[in-house]
Amino acid sequence: MASLPMQQVLRKYGLRLLPISDEGVVPGIVCARKRLQPKASLEQILEGKTGVWPTRLVQGLIVDNVVWEKSLSGKGSLNIPGIIDIGGGLSGAQKGTFSISKVTTRQLDSAALMEASLRVRLNEWRAQPGHRPMWRQIDDELFVESIWFCEEYSLDLATGSGANLKAEVAGNITVGGDAEVKWTSTTTLKVKGNTKVPFAVRVWQI
Repeated sequence: MASLPMQQVLRKYGLRLLPISDEGVVPGIVCARKRLQPKASLEQILEGKTGVWPTRLVQGLIVDNVVWEKSLSGKGSLNIPGIIDIGGGLSGAQKGTFSISKVTTRQLDSAALMEASLRVRLNEWRAQPGHRPMWRQIDDELFVESIWFCEEYSLDLATGSGANLKAEVAGNITVGGDAEVKWTSTTTLKVKGNTKVPFAVRVWQI
């Protein structure tokens, strides 16, 4: 199994990192292109219903080991939306290396909600009288097809000085959803169990 840096994984699987942690980003939502902020529910637009379409949680079909290195030199904190927020105590760290072992995805639970079918429905919908104003609001924006979670990963904090980073940062850690944090050494922690706060999305442009 190949080990790939995060940026290569994103390109290979057609994913985009979320700029902020937002549980409101779910499959079926239309988001703004620039900040990926939710704008509208496509179910509500096409069917007049409040909410979003049914989804299902499955294991992400990523066959590569995901390795993500983040420089921490000169920084005291680390924030990666949807994955981890360490609010302080990292002044003694030089680098953080994530090894992501399990990725899960939440996707729309119907073949009728795939891109090709929805594009046909959108074209029919926008041609109807009175729909032009709403169409202008969503035209060229992004439709969220699936959201992706780092369900299990480890973070190794390189210090170069033998510092006990566990003692420095243990009280400053926030992780996504109901994930659990377990330290395996004074510089390495493991996180598992987040299937609520996504770190990335797969989208297509309307």
